[in-house]
Amino acid sequence: YQAEKSILRLAAHKFSNLMMETYGEPQIFTTKIAFISNRDGSNELYMMDYDGHNQTRLTFNQEKDYMPAWSTDGKSIAYTEFKGGNARLYIYNPFEGKRKLVFDRGTSFGPCFSPDSKKLAFCSTEDESNSEIYAAKSDGTNIKRLTFNKSADVSPSWSPNCREIAFTSDRGGSPQIYIMDAEGEGSSTENLGIAT
Repeated sequence: YQAEKSILRLAAHKFSNLMMETYGEPQIFTTKIAFISNRDGSNELYMMDYDGHNQTRLTFNQEKDYMPAWSTDGKSIAYTEFKGGNARLYIYNPFEGKRKLVFDRGTSFGPCFSPDSKKLAFCSTEDESNSEIYAAKSDGTNIKRLTFNKSADVSPSWSPNCREIAFTSDRGGSPQIYIMDAEGEGSSTENLGIAT
């Protein structure tokens, strides 16, 4: 392989991806990392290449941003912005510079995109003092509350087939891992008996 000096790093990353593909491993060398930094005085959302190069500030809101999560297709970042006493959930497309408010009631946090990038699960205290699990389409529409109890339900994570969501709840007296149907608790919820 040959490459001009100006694109040598990119060429090395693409070559590394080809090597990973040969061994059946994920091609991660041309991916991006989303992170939060307060280097400019407030917690803002940033993006960088896999190797730490090309660090780019994405938000300029002078608010506190937290918990960035990439969509699996690499097109969007969901994150929480703490503003005016509320933690609001946003989806941001860093390649088009478009930001969309998903949820601004209560405290919303812990976003997690489904493996097919079609849905987004997150936590919110909208209707209760404790957090519950919600889901929406990946564009932030069709929001649906999935859990209904007096305990804290947090840390949603999708199954590989997008049919179930694992989460942590203290409904049994101590934090445990539970699994529910992706449509919500009305169908079935199972305690895995694993303490967190």
